Amino acid sequence: MSQSTLDQVKPGCEPFAAEGSGDNARIGVVLVHGFTGSPDSTVPWATYLNERGYTVNAIRLPGHGTTWEDANTKTFADLQGAVDDAVDDMAGRTDQVFLMAQSFGCALALRVAAEHPGQVAGLVLVNPWVRADGVASWQKHLAPLQRFLPYVTKSLPGVASDIADPAKSELGYDKIPVVLVAEALNSCFGQLKSLLGQVAAPIQLELSATDHVLGPNNAELIRADVRSSIVEVSLDRSYHVATLDYDAEKIFAGSVDFIETHTE
Repeated sequence: MSQSTLDQVKPGCEPFAAEGSGDNARIGVVLVHGFTGSPDSTVPWATYLNERGYTVNAIRLPGHGTTWEDANTKTFADLQGAVDDAVDDMAGRTDQVFLMAQSFGCALALRVAAEHPGQVAGLVLVNPWVRADGVASWQKHLAPLQRFLPYVTKSLPGVASDIADPAKSELGYDKIPVVLVAEALNSCFGQLKSLLGQVAAPIQLELSATDHVLGPNNAELIRADVRSSIVEVSLDRSYHVATLDYDAEKIFAGSVDFIETHTE
């Protein structure tokens, strides 16, 4: 399979960016999807915000929305760099930047808030994944072995579409790209633990009562280590990919309230 075939973006997985309108156009929002997912899970959110005047960018992480084999050619630096670049660009065009993210995207967003605090006005984090042992399923037992996994296999069964609404599904991979996940875990989570104490931007935590992908220790780490004020919202009707689930409208509307509360 050629590289051009590997990295061809699948229909429905394209990023979405749009200028705002009116007074809200000066507020920028960068939205970051989760690991093995795609902008499919954040574009509806971005569209909702843009319809209310905000300038938005729902990015596509490198190696996502294509093939899991393509993902295995990327590195954690590629993923973090895409978020950093999007925030830098948005900060140059708007007065304030908010970060809104799902799952592993939250780890990438929190790193920006820690390393570049002046750029981030606030974060809305939906079912964040911020620690290597933070998965809820059998995969947590693989965390101690993650350094060796790429030598054994290039993929594992996927975790996409953990959604309560049977009418919805996520455009994510049916396999986990082991080379990338091992590298990302090694590079991201250990460093993030030491960085969380530098995060001071206000946070809204959106947490599903039932999440078959992640465990509650992710939220516990955020509560314990950040310096931010935190507002928690319970998503009682949704599973992990809550932005496509029954509570999506609740998340979207709540994020507008969050922006309005923290807009200068």
